Amino acid sequence: MDRVTELVLAATYRQGLLNGFFAILGRLERSGAAAVHWFVSLIIIGALVSISVTLNRQMEFLMPIGNPYKAPSSDIVANNQSEEQQAQTERLAQGQKLIIYAMLLYFVVLFAQAFIGLLGPLLLLGCLLMSIIGLFRVLSVLDSHIVIKILLFILLFVPLINLFVMLRINARATKRLRAEGYTVGLLGARK
Repeated sequence: MDRVTELVLAATYRQGLLNGFFAILGRLERSGAAAVHWFVSLIIIGALVSISVTLNRQMEFLMPIGNPYKAPSSDIVANNQSEEQQAQTERLAQGQKLIIYAMLLYFVVLFAQAFIGLLGPLLLLGCLLMSIIGLFRVLSVLDSHIVIKILLFILLFVPLINLFVMLRINARATKRLRAEGYTVGLLGARK
């Protein structure tokens, strides 16, 4: 599958997710749940911002910006990384994927909690465990002070704040993985 087809499929998938968000928002609006309506509105706004930023980054290769007369540069990444550094980068990519999956599962559980009943709290606990393991893997590679690491682990247990913590750590991991030559998409990094 070529790159343009992948981008079109990703945009279509994101549009489907947004349509689902708006359908849920409409249902909540008709039921009169004001607090839930406000919370879902925040989630939708965050999703829209995230999607627009992701699409802008992915579309950069279609619209070259800069000097058109500049000599072309090579996209080949030098393979002079040591095995230990490659292992750390793989650990970072795995941790980032766990964080992304935890966030996605968290949103799915929140939206489907009325339908799944007692299974919801168990899935939220699984979400928390995935985010703890992912955060541990990512922070073991990234250079952070021990106090910051402890504070981030404590904030994982605070609802809604944990999403912002995971988004921030995901952004740091994405920046590092792109610097290492990985392609980072919606569901994590790939070489």
